[in-house]
Amino acid sequence: MAFKVYKRKSGIYHLRGTFRGQRADRSLGTRDKVLADQLRQAAEQAIVYEEIHGPLCNKTFEEAALGYMNSGKPGRFLEPLIEHLAGRKVAHVVRADLDDIAQKYYPNRSDATINRQVYAPGSAVLNYAADQGWRAPIRVKKRAESKGRTRWLKVEEAERL
Repeated sequence: MAFKVYKRKSGIYHLRGTFRGQRADRSLGTRDKVLADQLRQAAEQAIVYEEIHGPLCNKTFEEAALGYMNSGKPGRFLEPLIEHLAGRKVAHVVRADLDDIAQKYYPNRSDATINRQVYAPGSAVLNYAADQGWRAPIRVKKRAESKGRTRWLKVEEAERL
């Protein structure tokens, strides 16, 4: 049975009921009916998500990065990631967040640079968090790198062939 949304005398909407064995009776903190219904749906989706992936953790990305570095791993390129993802729960960080960091801190840089300075350390911290049980496992796909520079032969080198 789904949660029910109802309006109290104050005009504030509340959530009440049982969904998949989880009981709820709390304020939604809004007077907007549409927003209240969206919050109800989000509460139901969170319960389903936790059933599939396990409980979400309240650890932040900074805490995960600190744990990663304290385990003896390098923190060389983590500063921009920590700065950009400050306060974000590690369970909610996705590849799109890493794309934003690459765009903000490394515009007009090669794919190899972005892979080395954003995707590799970001993926390492997220994998560390997954190993600790702080988030669901995630696969961060890196950018395709060029095969390298094309070196043209000098005239003398070509004549020797």
